[in-house]
Amino acid sequence: MDPNDKLYSVGGIGFQKEFRDPRVELGEIERTILNASSSVTNCVVIKYQQQPGGQEHLITYVQSSSSSSSPDEGMITIKELKHICQQYLSLYMMPIWFVILEQLPLDTNGKVDHKQLPTPDLSQLTQQHDDNTNEPKEQIHTEIHTFWNRLLSIDKLSMKSNFFSIGGNSLLLVKLYNYYLSRFSLNQQIINLAMLYKQPTIIEHIQLVKNALLTSTTDTFPSKKKKWKPLNIMHSKL
Repeated sequence: MDPNDKLYSVGGIGFQKEFRDPRVELGEIERTILNASSSVTNCVVIKYQQQPGGQEHLITYVQSSSSSSSPDEGMITIKELKHICQQYLSLYMMPIWFVILEQLPLDTNGKVDHKQLPTPDLSQLTQQHDDNTNEPKEQIHTEIHTFWNRLLSIDKLSMKSNFFSIGGNSLLLVKLYNYYLSRFSLNQQIINLAMLYKQPTIIEHIQLVKNALLTSTTDTFPSKKKKWKPLNIMHSKL
């Protein structure tokens, strides 16, 4: 993205189509989950905003219960739902929150009553996606970790968090990429959007940035940009 906010293509054609044209079909997500597991008998995916005009999140509600006639087909778990989505869906179509109910609320016409669905508690977001929170150990870890926290409005964040699983989207990824380029004076020929997209966890981003910094310092024709220096986190801004 240049100073005039024009986004140029990066990576292969498949990446460009997926990254630049992320039209999410909720029905496709629902069908994918229903077809992948016999433990799910109904499923609905909604776009949810915590506040008007805020960022949209994909929330998945599934109907699943233990079957007395088929003991092997127990209630599906959140871990299994995540695995299904990761296996069959593109990253930008990944729901960030899963709610498992024994019975989805229905209206008088027998359709899922969206108004009666429980409100997701996104304050617990990282707990559903991460077993624990690993504290950053190096200065560069701390800076990137802090920026992720602010960009995604999350207080606690695991170093293994997947950007798209905790509320990230393609537009926020561009903002994150521009931050890396500016803050660490990186060369776009060394690190690009496609790399961040394909390696979406915070620890992978940190490694990509560190590799780019190392490559820049060993380049035969070094950049004239200022070398990165640790930043006082208290003074950093989005």
